[in-house]
Amino acid sequence: MCLLRLTTIRASYASRRIGRREVRPLLLRGFGFGLVPALSAITTLLLLPVIARVGGADGWLAVGVGQSVGAMAAIAIALGWTLHGPRLVAGRSLRVARLVFIQSVHQRTLSSLVVLPLAGASAVLLAHDAPYTVVTLAAMLSMAVGGFSPGWYWVGIGRPLELLLYEALPRLVGNILSVPIVIVTGDVLWYPVISTVSTASAYLVHSRSMKVPLPRPTRASLASTVAAMRANTFSAATTITASLYTSASVSLVSAIVPTRPAVEFLTGDRIYKISVQMIGVAGNSLQGWVSEPKNRAQFVSRARISVALHCVLGAAGGMVLVLVGPWFSAALLGEEVAVSQQVMIGYGVAFFALAVNSGLGRTVLAALGLQRTIFLSTAAGALIGFPSLVVGAATLGAVGASAAVALAEVTVVGVQVGALVWRRWGHAHR
Repeated sequence: MCLLRLTTIRASYASRRIGRREVRPLLLRGFGFGLVPALSAITTLLLLPVIARVGGADGWLAVGVGQSVGAMAAIAIALGWTLHGPRLVAGRSLRVARLVFIQSVHQRTLSSLVVLPLAGASAVLLAHDAPYTVVTLAAMLSMAVGGFSPGWYWVGIGRPLELLLYEALPRLVGNILSVPIVIVTGDVLWYPVISTVSTASAYLVHSRSMKVPLPRPTRASLASTVAAMRANTFSAATTITASLYTSASVSLVSAIVPTRPAVEFLTGDRIYKISVQMIGVAGNSLQGWVSEPKNRAQFVSRARISVALHCVLGAAGGMVLVLVGPWFSAALLGEEVAVSQQVMIGYGVAFFALAVNSGLGRTVLAALGLQRTIFLSTAAGALIGFPSLVVGAATLGAVGASAAVALAEVTVVGVQVGALVWRRWGHAHR
């Protein structure tokens, strides 16, 4: 279906004569935003073998579980700004965009006061091995701080250089410093500690450069912030719901199955998460670009191109995961934590489905202001994915769990496509 759609899109693209003036900025955006995940992937690939071989299966699982809980905490802290934030600042003056960013910082600061204590308690409870409880807790914090990321702001206004400066480089520096320290000390705890310090410091420097005022703990200011947070309801609910079968999957599976299948699922998840950064590149490059046009014809043309590119990326990436993933994990991380091809089949299908629903959700539905539809599709994915993850892990171990992740993402695609078809049919019969 994607290939058929791609042919139609190419014809549409040609008919509308989108020239070099449009394509060149898009390619530059793609290159700029691609540098961030490329650097992140490279440094992660340097660090993962160190964590796996120094920490062994127990240390590897402790870091993975902590990061899983922390990723979910980051999503809850972010309150959906990564989904609807770019649209709010795209095409706006820097003065207006800065005010939107300040509002987001105040909202996320308030949400963190609730989320972080809950995340800390969850990390302690889910720690598999008592000696690694502190590692699990530190790994949680290193990921949770990502909830304060300014990345969505720079994506919205189309400036990848700042994203590189405040997002990728701090993590790059932290990971590079972690490698020799973990090897010399033989303690994987240093990795999340250094990561937290480097990332949090960069976010603080960025906030100072944006002249973000400290939140005022007055009743009036709190009431104003809470009232503004209500506008984020669907975006926040969407991202948090999605985290039930994405970010929280490792934590959930590790609580159900023994160490070996939990380690195998975690390894597959890590390879999958590194790979889906490419989907993030496509979304970051295209989200603001699709939202910019003021006339409907140009918007439709760009939206079709975006979906087609996501389909092609999903198909290619999914095949690579299935064919290369098992060999890659054994060669890079060692046989003790390697993942099987059966597990990677589920992740390959999930990659394709995630690419498609990212193209439909981030660059089409979000641009149309259909946050409710995005939420409903994500809720459907969670409704199917969460119980499937529990049942699949309990019955088939890591293979069943990865199949559940794929099923959840396919469900999201089905609901989004159905919603767009219904919307188009409704417009045609008015």
